[in-house]
Amino acid sequence: MGFAGAVWAEAVPAEKIRGRIAELVEEVLKAQQPNGGFKFVPMNWEEYPAGTTALAVLALQHARPHLTGELGVRVKEGIRKGLIHLAQAFPDPRTYSAALAISAMEKENPQFYAQPISLYATMLVRSQSAGAEASGMWSYGLAMPMGGGYRAPNTGDRSNTQMAILGLYDAARAGFPASEKTWLLTREHYVRTQSDDGGWGYMVEEGPGAKSTMNMTLGGTNSLFICTEMLTQSKHAPCAGPAKSEAIEKGLQWIAVNWEEAKIGRNPYGLHALERLGTLMGSGNIGGHDWYNEGAAHLTAGGNWRATTVDGGTDAACFVILFLSRGLEPILINKLERRGTDDWNNDPYDVKHLTEYINDHETEQKQWRIETLEAPLEVLVRTPILYISGHKKLDFNDAEKAKLKAYVAGGGTILGQACCSKKEFDESFRSVMKELFAGDFVKLAQGHALYKSMGAGAAKPEVDVLWFEGKEGRPAVIYLPTDQCCRWQTGGAAAKPNFAVGMGITLYVMDCKK
Repeated sequence: MGFAGAVWAEAVPAEKIRGRIAELVEEVLKAQQPNGGFKFVPMNWEEYPAGTTALAVLALQHARPHLTGELGVRVKEGIRKGLIHLAQAFPDPRTYSAALAISAMEKENPQFYAQPISLYATMLVRSQSAGAEASGMWSYGLAMPMGGGYRAPNTGDRSNTQMAILGLYDAARAGFPASEKTWLLTREHYVRTQSDDGGWGYMVEEGPGAKSTMNMTLGGTNSLFICTEMLTQSKHAPCAGPAKSEAIEKGLQWIAVNWEEAKIGRNPYGLHALERLGTLMGSGNIGGHDWYNEGAAHLTAGGNWRATTVDGGTDAACFVILFLSRGLEPILINKLERRGTDDWNNDPYDVKHLTEYINDHETEQKQWRIETLEAPLEVLVRTPILYISGHKKLDFNDAEKAKLKAYVAGGGTILGQACCSKKEFDESFRSVMKELFAGDFVKLAQGHALYKSMGAGAAKPEVDVLWFEGKEGRPAVIYLPTDQCCRWQTGGAAAKPNFAVGMGITLYVMDCKK
């Protein structure tokens, strides 16, 4: 996952980003019609009544936490009216519309909007292409229920396909998962049609020798990642992580080699795909680049960002709002990628699923990232928790040990976990942490505040803590010697007590930092 020679850009001040978000939100609100829907100009988005409204609502939803005062009140009302219009309108039989509608309604209240989410998800699943070459793709139109059946098109393009996958991903989070066949067909499509250079073009008819584009390669890599997660997240035997996806690796390498083609910050549709790829994969660095701060620097620079933008319409403003707003969400946990081993990632979706669970129960949305100890200290200390897990003995060199000590001294907390409760990792982790912090682990009593933060439904496992500078108050290290991460990986109802453990630990750490 790590990228050799990665570059970290200077962080753009949050207030500067919020200022740009506020400017663009004002533009989007002006596009709202008396009936609650949104009409964008200059573009043919009037052909996508649900899609236009859903994109605007989704942008406003993500902007809302970053706005205050009168504008925040107007945004809340704009979202309410937009969702009413979206839920009451006749279903819009277009791929972009269905996918965006699902995402907006899932974001707001998946239980309340269960019926339209289910309808749009079913339309998407039943409209997946059945054509030989285009199998696994989507085109612009969706077949409506007619005579008890659906008609699937025999063609497709990779822009509609990316949007359909994003919509179905959010539908699955809302409780309406597509069948395994749906994910499998799309994954097979991208693997089968990947160009010789590692990227993808727009149309399947272009063939594997066609010129790849940045937008379609970002979307293709994104879609492959989602399909792989949906196909493998619950298959957890043996506990050793999934085999590396050669197609995803080739896609990421194409992005790295062709980074200048991304024209970061200058293509709003591509920004949407880039942000989705970064946040879903937990990668703050794509292609060796700090994608968020590079994009934010351009989008908040003085002057008119539209002057260098391919499309400057209101839809572009929505994509930019989504990019800036999502990237501004605080990172809660860095999952540590350790050099020379895959042992750090036995459960590739453990921290991802834990963060998603926390977001389902907290109002302020958080994110997670995968990070290495090659990252600058100022990057690491932005995140309150550094997660270290594995089966085997740890092997940190002196520079890495110094970085871990400096991270804790800078206010961070290390969260360790023995995956599958492995004794080799347990003994090694305890030894390394005691060496670094010259202290002893303390086994917490069940009445401790950390256990109380887990709530009544938690599994209440053994928790050992090594306090910073030997004083209870701020934990240097919190350690789980018994496995919780395998349940985080598979998720579902059975994992709720284990998620409560992880959520309680994160809440306790955040309280200690206040």
